[in-house]
Amino acid sequence: MSAGLFDALVTAVAPMLGRSVAPFTLSRLLLRARVFERDALTVAQLRAALPTIEAGLAELLTPAELREASRALAEVADALASAPPDAPATP
Repeated sequence: MSAGLFDALVTAVAPMLGRSVAPFTLSRLLLRARVFERDALTVAQLRAALPTIEAGLAELLTPAELREASRALAEVADALASAPPDAPATP
């Protein structure tokens, strides 16, 4: 995954998870979504992984925090919406 995209994802959920926990949590949730090569993450893979990421966050966050995290993740995904589906995911 490009550092820029991963940083954007971490920044999106850091207010709810904490800056030191967010990178580890997102890494684990991406693995759960079967995204094994973060450096080669595509926009299509990110879009496909969002439900798994949100489901994992539901195990950790309050309902209000989950709504905020989902909104923030959607904003990151929407920023990539105009990219071709198999393009490398960069913000």
